[in-house]
Amino acid sequence: MTAVLRVAIAVGAKDLRIEMRGRNLFGTVLPFSMTLLIAFGLAFGPGVTRLAAIAPGLLWVAIVFSAVLVIRRAYEIEGENDALETFVLAPVEKAALFLGKAGSTALQLIALEALLSVAAAVLLGLTPDAHMLFFVAALQLGTAGLVLMGTLFGLAAHSQRAREALFPLILFPLVTPVIVAAIEASQPGVAPSEATSWLLLLVAYDVVAAVLGCALFGFLLED
Repeated sequence: MTAVLRVAIAVGAKDLRIEMRGRNLFGTVLPFSMTLLIAFGLAFGPGVTRLAAIAPGLLWVAIVFSAVLVIRRAYEIEGENDALETFVLAPVEKAALFLGKAGSTALQLIALEALLSVAAAVLLGLTPDAHMLFFVAALQLGTAGLVLMGTLFGLAAHSQRAREALFPLILFPLVTPVIVAAIEASQPGVAPSEATSWLLLLVAYDVVAAVLGCALFGFLLED
């Protein structure tokens, strides 16, 4: 277990160093997601009550599309340097490679989500309230599920032709439960018991996604 953790940290740190040098997250993904958030906000028109009701949905649309860009970029870098062949030959648990890439992607998305949440609060006129705890929990649990499933099937799509179009087509149906549960748990005025039920669904999804990723990543890597 300790060896798996060390390898995962090393892989994640490598991906984060590459991101810090390339600045893809803040140079490309952040402007794209901000534009998406503003465009959808304008499309629904003015009205504080309406914007507050749809804010979780708008935020998650921006997060999902941003995740697609971040995950694709992570595998594009590996493909450019033929590093995936090194992954196949590396004498380590393939689950550690999966967890490392998922961890680095999650950290990038969490940083992005923090900025998007502040932007959404300013643009949509939202204010912190007692429901903020459910919002934060749904954001973190939803991000985990999205990243775990995206990291697994991002590898599958990377090995196929026309992967740019294939990856979203694979990912979006699979993460629909994450999006629905996270939005419902984040709705203003949702009952605590109902929000807790949605959060438990997210926990279950995350566990299944983590188990599938650790079990299948090695097979997809060798495909």
